[in-house]
Amino acid sequence: MGPSIELPLLASTDPSRPFNHSCEVTVAARNGVVVVASINLQLQSADSFGGSPLRRVAIHASTDHGRTFGEGSAPIEGGETVDPVVTALRDGSFVLSTLGLPSGGVLARSTDGASWNAIASGVPWSDKQWHAVDEDSQQIYVGGLDGYFRYGFDGALLGSHVLAQSDPQRRQMVDAYVDAAGAHFATTTRDVMRWDGAGAPVLERADFDGGSDATFFTGVAWSRGALSDGTWSVYARLDGGGGSIVVRLERGADVQETILTPPGANAFLPAATLDSEGRLHVIWYDSAGPTGVLRYARSNSAAPFADGFGDAIDVDPNATPGGFYPSYDSASGGRRLREYVGIAVDGELVHIAWTHAPAAPSRVYTATIRNE
Repeated sequence: MGPSIELPLLASTDPSRPFNHSCEVTVAARNGVVVVASINLQLQSADSFGGSPLRRVAIHASTDHGRTFGEGSAPIEGGETVDPVVTALRDGSFVLSTLGLPSGGVLARSTDGASWNAIASGVPWSDKQWHAVDEDSQQIYVGGLDGYFRYGFDGALLGSHVLAQSDPQRRQMVDAYVDAAGAHFATTTRDVMRWDGAGAPVLERADFDGGSDATFFTGVAWSRGALSDGTWSVYARLDGGGGSIVVRLERGADVQETILTPPGANAFLPAATLDSEGRLHVIWYDSAGPTGVLRYARSNSAAPFADGFGDAIDVDPNATPGGFYPSYDSASGGRRLREYVGIAVDGELVHIAWTHAPAAPSRVYTATIRNE
């Protein structure tokens, strides 16, 4: 594994309110270019998680396979921005979606990962949006709490379905992918919504078993994607005060679940992706020990992952306090890590981006692992 890199904070436009924390991170990579999207926060102080934050999305780009990163920039003009999601396309370009406060959602594209062009703005998708790209048809699907939207690569709105405040289909999103049936959105309620780009969204499946002690944070980060004959999912389960990471395969009526973490783990906030050979790469936090650890594991073969997973690697041995499990019940829990981490595979390299926060302040780190 390569060395961990701490990404610098944005320079604030208001000297009286400097950014002092960073968290909530996604990463995308293609052809040696790596893009990390996160939020920078101004909290009460650099050594506290308390206070009402000022938040801005930050982009850090690397052109040398993640070995070095630039100073970072704020790609979206205006007020506060949150909930950054970045993805890479086959041609080496990138797509970013984010939520502007109070101006609404913003969708942007970049050819190099550093310079960004907003192609849609002021969109009412509201809290915790996620997007998925259909590269063959050059369309971008975005889902959020207040609606679903479909765009062309030029930003033209091709379809939408706006949800009323009372609509039972309202969901916050944590992952998405596109197939022939439309876009499929993993949600914080641990279920999946499918949208065909025109009509109303459809509840595709009932929620996963989050465990006997499941909370909002148990489902606030999980990953889902397509297989040639079904789907894969990686999610967290919370029972008896301890968390486990579950790998789930669904192929028609055949459902298989494998617990990836050992007994006694306190695991949470996973992220996962497939590589070009169909192998599954997973990261998660585990705070069962004296310090909380960010761990990584990879399947030894493609689905159904019959050869199992390799031994987990400690990416960050001091990522959080020991015994820590995030919660909205305290400023420390709610702001320490926020809601998601990122993983991407580009050829022979796995790129990981996460929040390092054993104590205040929180910082975004990156690292690379050779995919061998």
